Amino acid sequence: MKTKTLLLSIAILIFAGFNVVFLNSKASKAESHTKSVVNNSKTTSNNNGKKNKSGTKALKSTDTQMNWLEMGPDNIGGRTRALLIDKDNSNLIFAGSVGGGIWKSSTGGLSWVKVDGGDLFDNLFVSSICQSANGDIYVGTGEYFGTYNKQGFQGQGIWKSINQGQTWTHLTSTWNDSDNSKQIFNYVNKLAAHPTNNNKIYAATYKGLMLSIDGGNTWNNTVSDTNADFTCTDVQISKDGLVVVASLNNKAYVCNTGNDVFINKSGTNQVLPLDTISIDVKRIEFAIAPSNSNYIYCLAADMTGALNNVYQSKDKGNTWTALLINMSSQFVPFGTDKSGVYNNSIAVYPDDYEHILIGGVNLFEWSPLNPWQQVSSNEWDFTSMIYVHSGIHTIVFADNYSTENPVIYAGTDGGVFRSLYGGYAWQQLNKNYNTTIYNSLAFSNTGKIIGGTYNNGTLMLSLNGTTEKDAISLYTGSSNGFNCEYSMLNPKLIFVTNSYGALGRSENEGNIIETDPAELFSPYLTNNQTISTDTTQPYQTPIRLWESFYDTNSTQYILSKIARPVVLGDTIYPESSCKRILPHILTVSDMNGQDTLQKGDTVYVKDTYQSILAMGFKNSVWITRQGLDMSKSPMLWYRISSLTTVKKAQNIEFSTNGDVLYFSDYNYLNDTSRIYRCANLTNGRDSLTGNYNSSQNVITTQEIGKFGHKITSIAVDPENTNNIIVTLGGYGKSDYIYYSFNAATTTSILTADNFMLKQGDLDSIPIYSSIILWNNSLQVILGTENGIYSTDNITASSPVWLEQNTGLSHVPVVQLRQQIHPNGWFAAPVFNGGFNSDITNHGVIYAATAGRGIFRCEDFKGPVNVPEISNNKVNDSKIIVFPNPAKDFINISFNVNKKTNVIINIYNINGSIVKSIKLNNQEPGNHTICFVTNNLNKGIYFAKMETDETISTAKFIVY
Repeated sequence: MKTKTLLLSIAILIFAGFNVVFLNSKASKAESHTKSVVNNSKTTSNNNGKKNKSGTKALKSTDTQMNWLEMGPDNIGGRTRALLIDKDNSNLIFAGSVGGGIWKSSTGGLSWVKVDGGDLFDNLFVSSICQSANGDIYVGTGEYFGTYNKQGFQGQGIWKSINQGQTWTHLTSTWNDSDNSKQIFNYVNKLAAHPTNNNKIYAATYKGLMLSIDGGNTWNNTVSDTNADFTCTDVQISKDGLVVVASLNNKAYVCNTGNDVFINKSGTNQVLPLDTISIDVKRIEFAIAPSNSNYIYCLAADMTGALNNVYQSKDKGNTWTALLINMSSQFVPFGTDKSGVYNNSIAVYPDDYEHILIGGVNLFEWSPLNPWQQVSSNEWDFTSMIYVHSGIHTIVFADNYSTENPVIYAGTDGGVFRSLYGGYAWQQLNKNYNTTIYNSLAFSNTGKIIGGTYNNGTLMLSLNGTTEKDAISLYTGSSNGFNCEYSMLNPKLIFVTNSYGALGRSENEGNIIETDPAELFSPYLTNNQTISTDTTQPYQTPIRLWESFYDTNSTQYILSKIARPVVLGDTIYPESSCKRILPHILTVSDMNGQDTLQKGDTVYVKDTYQSILAMGFKNSVWITRQGLDMSKSPMLWYRISSLTTVKKAQNIEFSTNGDVLYFSDYNYLNDTSRIYRCANLTNGRDSLTGNYNSSQNVITTQEIGKFGHKITSIAVDPENTNNIIVTLGGYGKSDYIYYSFNAATTTSILTADNFMLKQGDLDSIPIYSSIILWNNSLQVILGTENGIYSTDNITASSPVWLEQNTGLSHVPVVQLRQQIHPNGWFAAPVFNGGFNSDITNHGVIYAATAGRGIFRCEDFKGPVNVPEISNNKVNDSKIIVFPNPAKDFINISFNVNKKTNVIINIYNINGSIVKSIKLNNQEPGNHTICFVTNNLNKGIYFAKMETDETISTAKFIVY
């Protein structure tokens, strides 16, 4: 048998046989940046792992060129920590997204566009925006408030625009790769511009409150008597410019004299920390009343992230009073998860200096006559007027706010929201605001996407929404979504995960998702692992699905009931456990000594459609071979990893043939990761041969390396199981990528024996994901903090890495996955044509980003496999189908050269026979038969005629 390859656009017209084994779609997983991917310990290297744009390498004509296509979502916004309403145009709004860069709306937020050059910044982690008196715009980068939970990305200082965002300049005074002093600006938490002095800008930074009096050319620490390492998290300036208040080391520093001399107003004699309640305070945010600078407010979160109190000063910050004297346990603006360090915002109504709005999980307003009224809820349907997404980071009132124009904007984890009614009704403003923060992705056989996101749950890009980039939310019981899988064998079946071992399974692409552990996990697993509530489990639950369209080693059988009398050599069509038709030619052993099997008789048929679902827990990896069998509830799971050194499992990857599984763990106590190999899964088919403590277990577990940082991805060569890539995350390191060419065979546990450093000329930046190209073992593609890089020769002693961000951005790429299942038809020993896999995206690479949604690259697409007709029969007969397209009937016309038996089978697009016609002893000449089609579903069909010597096929359409 031979296999042809045709371009994807060529229609599949014939059936025939060829031998290709279809296996699993490989992936490279990066732990979500949420809580874990960056693993930032707040210590930085000289260049902080950031890329100097001037060092971008140019592609030569011989180099691989990758082009990325944006997939969306364009209707679901991501984390937005900064909003700015232009001082001269209330409809012109700038939004700063963490990971998504700068966006602009000229319609008051009704639609958005990327600011020209906004995604060309070397750093898209926008945390703050301000506008000076003359209209200059300053943008600060770096998300410090993520680092409390080890989830923040480092910035690269401040950018400036002097023409309403048309062009931008990177202030070299705030960033230089070779200057350690510029680490001050790794995190620019807040910016404030003087209302009348064009050049006076305050910056709350990683290391102090910095002040520039020359438009950002130079900076000085304006609170000189503080420790240089103290972090400043907020700075606010009054409308008259005379009052400035800042949070420095979680203390209140106030200047109310206009001379930039700041006084610490925290301590034993004040309500604010240090000595009285400092042990309970971890973040404080300020707001100065626009209409009366005597009034300043402070929203404080305690050391756990819960509400400490809300404070008011009526004398420009000299003295403070707690507004909550007897705090109710029911008043939890930061939610039961105590997220006040992460989301903490406060603002004063411009027309009333004793009317404030605070944000955390939801929005609350306060005034003396109407204290603490909730004005939004994230638990209502998103179409509700009181719905505002959780994670409220900034609240901005229109400059011309009044009872006639009561406009308020909020930046949240779900993008931008606006109220036209003073905070009492809200609407989402996320049209074309493509800033979703993804943790993971999985793709379907046709390129649909499901993906886990940060605080937007699990989303589906179905490609047929209001726009092609519209996403819909799948209910999974959590605001976060993590690793997920899309079955190739059953394209309607998906798996989703939440934190701490929570799994969901759906057979209808997420319309209904089963999440009950009792329905998903056998008692053996749940007796050994606590699901969903055990915080010692991996925060981001790792899973991976391996699938085979034709696994000859399968030991699973289907009991098929005969529907009509059949004889030796006839074909029956039982349904596999994964809902695919499994044609089977009856053999001598099937007949059991009988000439004919009658209706109701049974035959055991080997199920060659096989899968393995692997899942990682706090000390082990478990697998099930029943993941695609919806009749199995719960699924039978067994543990395959046997080593006691395993900590929290993190990354899981299969070899192409499913025989080897690689996984990594992470020990946060000493910041180390190990990588392990589980081998011989081909023969470990059940709990006896596959369970780690069974006397008949055949699966082996071998440690093959240990790394002094967190492993973020494992990539396995689709063509050679020995070749794998390991990447690392975190800041403050110089080495982030390693390669092994003996991973499947080594018996050594020593990293030096098994791995080689392949950093080459790549900057020392965290790497979150990786793949080895499906048809080129030398080519490796990386997802880094600054986007995509590739090398054409990973075996070089010092690989050359080229930037591949055409169509993308300098955005963290947290997961890369490629489709390695071939397109089109696969062979099975039933009839020459084989069956259609329904896969159309072979070779396509998909990228999940932390701030710019999903992208795909089609530069490495595989061909459509169209097998040639078997050589043992000559296709010299003609078969003609008419009318075509048909509605109620078709005529099938054919010619035979001599007397022969004729069989005509009608197949649907899935390869299932829907009609079979046997015509015995047909005389030579032309023949025409009529076939009724009004009982067929609309779609594409194939008519295949077999005589004793020939095969002919024709395609027709029923409409």
